[in-house]
Amino acid sequence: MFVFKVNDTEYKVRFGYGVLCKTDLIDRMVEVYGSETKSGAHQIREMISLTAELLLAGLQKYHKEEFGYITESEKDSALDKVFSLIDDYEDENADGSDGEEKKDALQLFVGLQEELQKNGFLSGVQRVTEKRRQTEEKQ
Repeated sequence: MFVFKVNDTEYKVRFGYGVLCKTDLIDRMVEVYGSETKSGAHQIREMISLTAELLLAGLQKYHKEEFGYITESEKDSALDKVFSLIDDYEDENADGSDGEEKKDALQLFVGLQEELQKNGFLSGVQRVTEKRRQTEEKQ
């Protein structure tokens, strides 16, 4: 589980199967890392958007009362809360004055990505895919 703190509140992030099945987040993660044809600016915009949507998805398990949604308009409202949460996270951690290194949205993205990869099913798929790729390279 990925945990981070903002405004004296600890947020727990876990990517459950339901939220991953109902979104295109995995496809978008692959696209961000696999796209060599899109401009750097496009990839940066996609990473920013993806960070917020990953965070929103991961907050569904333990923080649904604050970030839950059913309709698209509720999702837009929840995303606005997540954008503010990310802004606050960066503001609180901008100077590293708490003795830790400076934290920003990119580090948050990396933490979310690592948590996503820890997901049991996804980590298994990743291992199988890597083995297959290595086998193909040897041939």
